[in-house]
Amino acid sequence: MTSTASRDDPFMAFRFGVSFDSLPVAGFSEVSGIGVNVDYEQKKQGGQEIEQRFSGQVKYSNLILKRGIADRRILDWFWRFSLPSTSTQLLKSSTLSVFVRDPAGENIEMALQFLKVRPVSWSGPDLNAIGNNVALESLTLSHEGFVWLTT
Repeated sequence: MTSTASRDDPFMAFRFGVSFDSLPVAGFSEVSGIGVNVDYEQKKQGGQEIEQRFSGQVKYSNLILKRGIADRRILDWFWRFSLPSTSTQLLKSSTLSVFVRDPAGENIEMALQFLKVRPVSWSGPDLNAIGNNVALESLTLSHEGFVWLTT
């Protein structure tokens, strides 16, 4: 992974990869929803008229991954987490990594690791006999935080 300390130009967002801890690298065409929000509470302290802001709950956006359907691995993974056969299966989670490569595709310039990832929804392709579009699947995932991996 290249160092970002002296970098002046932004990362390019078109050459990236996705990997699950239980699946090999998957060829997704789109990853969206990377984000975090912090709620703030305003409270008056000690009878003063001045309100202070305190950070509250941290909320992570759901990730949405899209890819052309080439096999059933993603749907099988979704079912494995979503249909509990035992009570312990409800507690299962996965780790997801998204890595951005340089324009030549040689070096990883940015890598994010999402923790305690669980499936929220899966949707299949819109089918239309008139068009010639690629059959896409969409996977929505919740997570409990992420870290930016650096070297």
